[in-house]
Amino acid sequence: MSWTGGAEYDTSSQLADEVARSTGVVLAGRGWYEVASADEGGAVAGIYGGAWSGPVLVLTHHPERLASDATVEAVSDLGTALARAEELADGRAVSIFGADVARQVLALGRLDEIVVQIVPLILGDGVRLFGEAPAPQFKLARSSVGTSGTLTDIRFRVAGPR
Repeated sequence: MSWTGGAEYDTSSQLADEVARSTGVVLAGRGWYEVASADEGGAVAGIYGGAWSGPVLVLTHHPERLASDATVEAVSDLGTALARAEELADGRAVSIFGADVARQVLALGRLDEIVVQIVPLILGDGVRLFGEAPAPQFKLARSSVGTSGTLTDIRFRVAGPR
């Protein structure tokens, strides 16, 4: 994710600002946490370009490995993580960071929308949002499209299983 910090790709946009304002808590995967910690000088500091602060839950099989990071709360199972995230969000949005966590939440039918930011860059590596494992099909309804500089934002509402 180090490309997001460069001046060449400004990832700020009206949609990103709106999502940041509506987010009450971030539920993230361990992979996101590791990359963000290394690339952004601390996972929590770089969220929404540093414009957001709030509780961050990290879903991990090894919560003891995050015990020294007071900026996050480690949670070891998805059901507990979702319940805790909804509690901490206090009626605001729970934003999901990390493809694997998003895939799991979608499979449970608990994902309301997907926000995609497209930049003119082919990464060539990373975790696929819709990986190799068989997954149920979901219908998406496009709710908005916007551009900001070279960035294209697309917001989809999860319309339900196909």
